[in-house]
Amino acid sequence: MQLDDFLKNIPAEKLREFIIAQSEYNPELKNAVYLEFSSNIDNTNNNKYSMMLRKSLESVIIDENEHTYEDWMTIDVLDQWFNKANKYLEHEQYNEAILICKSCIEEYSRFLYNVDEDISLAFSNHYISDPFDIIIDALEYTDKKDLFDYCLSEISKKKYKETDFYYGFQDVVKEIKKSINTKTFIVIKDKLLNDIKDKSSLEAKNILRYKIR
Repeated sequence: MQLDDFLKNIPAEKLREFIIAQSEYNPELKNAVYLEFSSNIDNTNNNKYSMMLRKSLESVIIDENEHTYEDWMTIDVLDQWFNKANKYLEHEQYNEAILICKSCIEEYSRFLYNVDEDISLAFSNHYISDPFDIIIDALEYTDKKDLFDYCLSEISKKKYKETDFYYGFQDVVKEIKKSINTKTFIVIKDKLLNDIKDKSSLEAKNILRYKIR
């Protein structure tokens, strides 16, 4: 009997229970389900990918023996999500690509922040640079004010301090600045600064720093 014919005889709820049970022991299956059906999640939640990615990263097994001086340790989960973001980019679904990249940045930085420093250095830097590169590729087709606001809000967080994430956010801001005229850029910054209650905060200082450049 073919698998397709076999599955037709199994109630949908039983299949659902089976997938949930198996995914607890099979991180690749769990991530495959997230990747395949993430578009079915309500898009009103701008962080809809974050919890999926966090759960997948929590399942990553770190094998220190995998790392040598010639080879970096790999994280298949992130590579698969980058592929998903690039596919969205190819199909001109720019907002979805950016949402995935935001989640990759936030959750991977969270992941690195909670592992041993020596282990964190064993992962390739492309896991940091790739989502920023994808965001820059999509920049022309998205809301630049929203991205500028996002970068300045994130860059002030402790987990990014003295990391390449910090410079990735700076690169996006520089590209935003190049893509719009100076007057528009200043208007965006003034609007963001006006929305911040604590003008002495790091976020406010970052806006002022970029304003005078």
